[in-house]
Amino acid sequence: MIFKYIAYDKLGEIKKGIIDATDEKSAAVILKEKKLVVADITEKKETKNGLNLPFFNKVSMRDKIIFTKELAIMIKSGLSVVDALSSIADEFEKPKFKKIIGEIANDIKGGQSFSKSLAKHPDVFPPLYTSIIKSGEESGKLDIVLLNLSEQLDKNYKLTAKVKSAMTYPALIFVTLLVVATLIMIFVMPQLEKVFNDTGVKLPMITRILLGTSRFLVKYWYILLVAVIALSIGFMKFIKTNSGRHYFDLFKIKAPILGGIFQKIYAARFARSAYTLISSGVPINQIFTTVGQVIDNSIYATKLDKTCEEIKAGRPLSAIFEENKLFPHLVPSLLKVGEKSGKTDYVLETLSDYYESEVDIVTSNLSSIIEPVIMIVLGIGVGFVIISVLMPIYGLVGAM
Repeated sequence: MIFKYIAYDKLGEIKKGIIDATDEKSAAVILKEKKLVVADITEKKETKNGLNLPFFNKVSMRDKIIFTKELAIMIKSGLSVVDALSSIADEFEKPKFKKIIGEIANDIKGGQSFSKSLAKHPDVFPPLYTSIIKSGEESGKLDIVLLNLSEQLDKNYKLTAKVKSAMTYPALIFVTLLVVATLIMIFVMPQLEKVFNDTGVKLPMITRILLGTSRFLVKYWYILLVAVIALSIGFMKFIKTNSGRHYFDLFKIKAPILGGIFQKIYAARFARSAYTLISSGVPINQIFTTVGQVIDNSIYATKLDKTCEEIKAGRPLSAIFEENKLFPHLVPSLLKVGEKSGKTDYVLETLSDYYESEVDIVTSNLSSIIEPVIMIVLGIGVGFVIISVLMPIYGLVGAM
């Protein structure tokens, strides 16, 4: 919570400002530690201006990367975790993140561990993050672990950004085609219909279908708009259910063209996350449930949950992944090498680098892969309209 305060310093001068604290009592304690005599403390109500809207106030991946890297540098320089957090909180402008960092600092002051205080904010700091921080606390190498974590977060962020960037072009082309087709149906086809009616020519079935669709769009566009919105909302709610999420995740890995890309993305996320956890000292039989949540696919998460159980039963990791058909054959093959050499962490890092480069290559060429599909769809659409328009004209010429 954010509080406004009025206080006096040791010289009797009035000090005004704001402070982050879990409650009013905690705020008073913090001010007392700063050698201030409190006169008044009131909770500051957040205004609803543009910067405080949820969209602008959301803690982004870049925010977390900067936070993690700066924290690592400050701790390495000799600052305590609490002092480092307080210093970092002053740098961030987003009220939500400032508040969270302040709450974490107060929890640590109250005797709670850093990892447990982070775990109170799972929407900002996921299980992977808190697991790695916990391993850093237990090993006494928090600064090194934080620096490694910031590097891994940065690599994941760049991977996701590349995929989003590659998908932007096909999405833009599709939306443009949809808008152009709608404009033709609403403004061009009604004019052609008037010409056909004036000539009295008998229209073929394909032309009547096109003109009927045009009339529907002109008269009942609002019904179509409501239907699209309703279907969109229904789809979003459906994929939030267990069965809906399952089918949507299955579609992502089975879809033509995109399925192969998603499988490479998931392999890269798996290897990078598993490497980060293992290199941070987390036991191998505890990492896969956390990794499953990072991959963000329910089918992979279920498989990796079972992997934890099989490892506890004594099965080799390579044998488990040999049976797991979700990952490419290269994964179990290299894991077997890693188990024999005792360098599973190195193998996982190699796999993550390999699949990240594969995703980079595929996403770079995505537009050239999808372009033929777009051209075929565009050709079919244009051909349908041209034939629908030309057939009555040829019929008219033949009748003259």
